[in-house]
Amino acid sequence: MTFIKKPPLELRLRVLSAIDYAPGNSIRARIQSVADRTFTDEQTNCHYQFTWRTISTWLYRFKKHGITTLDNKTRSDKNSYRKVQVNELAEAINEIIPTLSKNKVGIIPKMSLYRQLMHNNYFKRSQLSQTSFYRMVRENDLLNFEATKKLRQSFCMQFANELWQADTMYGPSIKQADGSWKKTFLIAFIDDASRVITHGEFFYNDNTENMVDAFRTALFKRGKPDRLYFDNGSNYKSKEILQACIRLDILLSHAPIRDGAAKGKIERFFRGFRDRFLVQHLEFKSLEELNDKTHDWIENEYNHQKHSSIHWFLLLQNQNTLHPCK
Repeated sequence: MTFIKKPPLELRLRVLSAIDYAPGNSIRARIQSVADRTFTDEQTNCHYQFTWRTISTWLYRFKKHGITTLDNKTRSDKNSYRKVQVNELAEAINEIIPTLSKNKVGIIPKMSLYRQLMHNNYFKRSQLSQTSFYRMVRENDLLNFEATKKLRQSFCMQFANELWQADTMYGPSIKQADGSWKKTFLIAFIDDASRVITHGEFFYNDNTENMVDAFRTALFKRGKPDRLYFDNGSNYKSKEILQACIRLDILLSHAPIRDGAAKGKIERFFRGFRDRFLVQHLEFKSLEELNDKTHDWIENEYNHQKHSSIHWFLLLQNQNTLHPCK
């Protein structure tokens, strides 16, 4: 008996038609009866037998959308990366490679590289499987420094305060006095050249008012950037932000729609914040406690860690801008 993967449309219609005449007191029983049968394509003389679940899926699509949806649909995000962006992986590889040694033939084994990325908590296995890692490295030539130079940095700013990126992250829920739970949102700004978090603060609402408040605090703490790079959220395209940028002579630009990789640095910070901070604190009693602990972690741990991809001697030339304004 010969089986091929995809049966023709005419045969699938025969299968659906057979449901109406199959024995059984329920639709489930009739589908199961059809699943036990073997169907033959008269043109190719190929034989088919389909599972109960497959036939149920065809029947559901036929009743809801008609004959045109019987064909299997291609995933809308096929050939794209859903959990890890290419530039995030490229930057992580760039940071981990100096810690590894080459083998006898002068190369670093991909398996060793992958294990070190997992060991150092750059990613979780649920975020980046070994197969996906190999595919991303092969398709984007991530072990070639020249090829990954652009991917590692969406912008190559030389000095601090040339460019800030900003974005919003869903935070933990906090139990209120009445017993209800309220979501929190972290609004954070990151300096592109130094990776310093100029300010990060949690709010109960992700709105323009809180966005402006966080931006004002960042300006007081770190000075004025030459350029802001935001996503296309309504808070980041508000007239209040635009007016502030005009008055302060700050160039405002927005990332392409649905292009998360363009904001790789702030997304990388959010990933580390979840994996290294939030996992240590399962519950917060108040928004004030959450912000106090967040501020302490950002200033005393994250902003003091060394990023190997940064040219530190260039940052020293502009180090005064990284300190709070006096």
